Amino acid sequence: MTRRAQGGATLLIALVLVALLTIGAAATLRFSTSGLRVAVNEELRSDAFQRAQSLVDGVLAVATNLAVTAAVGETNCVDGISGCNYNTLVLHDYAGANVTAAQLASWDSRVLLRRIGPETSTPPRSTGYSAVRFQASFLQVESGYDGTSDGWGQAALNEGVAVIVPQYGR
Repeated sequence: MTRRAQGGATLLIALVLVALLTIGAAATLRFSTSGLRVAVNEELRSDAFQRAQSLVDGVLAVATNLAVTAAVGETNCVDGISGCNYNTLVLHDYAGANVTAAQLASWDSRVLLRRIGPETSTPPRSTGYSAVRFQASFLQVESGYDGTSDGWGQAALNEGVAVIVPQYGR
């Protein structure tokens, strides 16, 4: 084989190797970009869930929120929220001040407390409370966060709470 023919074969082999390396690099870049997208989406989902959960925790942290005074189906919201039976729900911000309806809206968040049935019941099993001396009432905290308009995540939670109440006079 002549030197000129060998030079052409070397060039062809080099071009094939460069093409293979380019395809490999492009595939690696695409795979890395997909992995990054998955990680970002998971972080946004987790952040949205934590925001919604913090509202549930805030409602449960104030003992007066758990007073069983409403009828089954009635709702309690923060003052300034329309569509609720009561507006006496208390939430505190990080500084200890009461959270307002405007703050909830600015946080893209919502929360309400609903009395759910039955009207009264025996305490749930394994709670250690006597069915003769105590009764249970049930509440549901509904919270949500929707930051999708700003490119953040979205989450909604419904968490049930059994409130054990002593039966006086028995």
